[in-house]
Amino acid sequence: MKPLLTIDQLSLSLSGKEILKDVSCQFQTGSCSVLIGPSGSGKSSLLKTLNLLNEYDAGLVCFNGKDIKTISKTELRKKIGMVFQQYNLFDHLSVMDNCTLALKRVLNLKKRDAHEIAQTYLTKVKMNDYGNAFPRQLSGGQQQRVAIARAMCLQPEVLLLDEPTAALDPEMSFEVLETIKSLAEEGVTMIYVTHEINLARHLADQVIFIEEGRVVAQGDVKEVLDTTKNNRIKKFIEQIEHRLYGSE
Repeated sequence: MKPLLTIDQLSLSLSGKEILKDVSCQFQTGSCSVLIGPSGSGKSSLLKTLNLLNEYDAGLVCFNGKDIKTISKTELRKKIGMVFQQYNLFDHLSVMDNCTLALKRVLNLKKRDAHEIAQTYLTKVKMNDYGNAFPRQLSGGQQQRVAIARAMCLQPEVLLLDEPTAALDPEMSFEVLETIKSLAEEGVTMIYVTHEINLARHLADQVIFIEEGRVVAQGDVKEVLDTTKNNRIKKFIEQIEHRLYGSE
């Protein structure tokens, strides 16, 4: 099967510092790919290159066989949506207005049609009763679920998630993870940056381990997390699990 998204020998520098080095990987339609690795390894930077929030220096990123630099950013971001760690909702807009803004301004939909689409995705994330609420009236978990609904309103072919539970407490994280799991079950193509190894074990079709801007390993959960012979990956997993569970 031809990959939906292909990265070939990608390099990226920001403020004169080399962030990504000769990165190559592929993402299949309907798959859930999880990017893991130490903080500062380039995971989030890689994610942001996929809809050109970061302009890469060398290499090639192809979406449906087409160089993403030949696609307008507006069109690209309709197809490749993104959910950030810090929600990025507009505080002065209601939940419904947050979700319909791009539908009306980018897709030029009428208000009624935009509301219908927004209501569909708010229902999927169990926030359909909060259309008139403002972000400040919601918990962090609720705000993140609205952010996911907003991204899905444009019906992207790929959803990028940059540590969407990192700023949340365990209960709120659970709410968001349940939402993400439900989207994965519906076949939404997702690329997810996280430190949550258990999420990768239960959700990922493929795991990509990145360190110092390079892809160290890429494969299914068993290959990368369970049977890897790479001592660096083993140590990383042990550190994460110790931090979560401590000594029992």
